[in-house]
Amino acid sequence: MAAAVLPLPTTPRTLGACRPIARREDLTVLRGGARDDRALHLIDLENLCGAGSTTAEDAARVLAAYADAVKIGPTDCFHIGVAHHMAAAVMPVLCVFPGRLHVRSGRDGAETALLEDIDLAHISTRFSRLVIASADRTFAETADEAHRLGMTVWQVTGRGSLSRELSRATDRRMRLRLPRPPAEVLASRARRLPTRGPVPALSPA
Repeated sequence: MAAAVLPLPTTPRTLGACRPIARREDLTVLRGGARDDRALHLIDLENLCGAGSTTAEDAARVLAAYADAVKIGPTDCFHIGVAHHMAAAVMPVLCVFPGRLHVRSGRDGAETALLEDIDLAHISTRFSRLVIASADRTFAETADEAHRLGMTVWQVTGRGSLSRELSRATDRRMRLRLPRPPAEVLASRARRLPTRGPVPALSPA
């Protein structure tokens, strides 16, 4: 199924009453940089939330944490990737977060939706930084290519499992220290874990 790209309004509004939590030392790192630089933000919302589905309230907390922790310039651009069922659940939040929503279902759907329309050769002429908001190794090749084109690459991670391959390909990294996910997220994560076989009985000594 082809990815859908939906334009989102750019009116700034509060994303949630609960303010985010981030490590103070990480804030210092990611708020540095030139005053006039521009960044393109690729936000794998499923990975930040830690599962393929979540609630609107949890998505609001995650996006608010991201907005507070990362240096965001007035001319930055945002691309947010989710699966179809997650887009429907969090649409009230996404409709007030500036950027473009890329929707695609299936394995690695959100990552594919984000990357398939990205032209780094063109982007590198307009942006000095690429911010990858994901821990998925799918973005490692993109990070390497951005480096080759002279861009600085930052990584922001949330609840998703960390990919060392992607981390090695980025210049600066931070992890959002988010509150415990809701039950729906935990249940979805549990369904993705491999099933363990029976534990063999020990032979008597």
